[in-house]
Amino acid sequence: MRISSFAVGESSVEWSQCRPPASVVMVDEELERLYSPSRWSKRFDATQVIQHHVKVVSTESEISKSSIPNEIGLRYGPRPAQQYDLYGGESLPQNAPLFVYIHGGYWQELDRNISAYCVRPLARCGIRVAIVGYTLAPAAPLEEIVEEIRCALQVILDQANLSGCQCVWVGGHSAGAHLALSALFGLKTEEQASTAGLQLLRGLILISGVYDLVPLIKTTVNTPLKLDEERAKALSPLVQLPGVRLAAWARRLHLLLAVGEHDSPAFIQQTQQLAQLLKGRVAEVEVLEVQGVDHFDIVENLRSDNHVLTKRLKELILDSKQH
Repeated sequence: MRISSFAVGESSVEWSQCRPPASVVMVDEELERLYSPSRWSKRFDATQVIQHHVKVVSTESEISKSSIPNEIGLRYGPRPAQQYDLYGGESLPQNAPLFVYIHGGYWQELDRNISAYCVRPLARCGIRVAIVGYTLAPAAPLEEIVEEIRCALQVILDQANLSGCQCVWVGGHSAGAHLALSALFGLKTEEQASTAGLQLLRGLILISGVYDLVPLIKTTVNTPLKLDEERAKALSPLVQLPGVRLAAWARRLHLLLAVGEHDSPAFIQQTQQLAQLLKGRVAEVEVLEVQGVDHFDIVENLRSDNHVLTKRLKELILDSKQH
């Protein structure tokens, strides 16, 4: 796990020291600002909001580990980071619904160990939670990271099917939202689309996601990613999805696209663009702009039963298990 300003621009610790000289990255200052979520918080300055975020999610994740039955470090692949943590254990029925969560960090920071902050409110109402880890850039290119998440979801969905799980929802924050969407909607073949595990999937909960990677090329986010325009377009759902014929299982999904009032305008715009792109192509597209929150507390507050996004997440999952 590395900690920076999440981008872009105002790094707080070692990350800034690891970057190459500025001349190596052709930075567009306006794009740098738009794709630096920490610069848009109304609560703290860019460094403080990151420090607070890491403190909150780390503390809550430790509480989850100590208070909710769990299996830590379940493997879905051979690489060290290819692990997930499963919360709920025998305290929940074998067929309990499952929420799979993928953390953010611009594909280069954070990890699953501090990403269990949504666990307690969900477990309290009977929902099992899987927190997925993955290899961070630059140790793996983004194409491989997407493939890791695809593999993780296949393993988790297959296991859910074997256990008699009633339904599965997949969610992600920021880069994790991109990974969830890219991994699942990249399943195009009939063989992939017809697995029993995928039939359990009811929807996606994508929070403050980035779905067009081309603008990132001219920001310092791209230093470890090393994207060029061709690769950025190939990895961008907003670019690729118009040409994709969605499989039957994907067309019946419910998508909740959440974004914070104080997210960057670029993140809000990309959320709106994705909603427009998918309306009429999936069963339902719901956009939720959460008032009074930024890119970070929109998920920090998932530790609270009273957070509007926590409430909606629980409603969606519990209602869908009846169908």
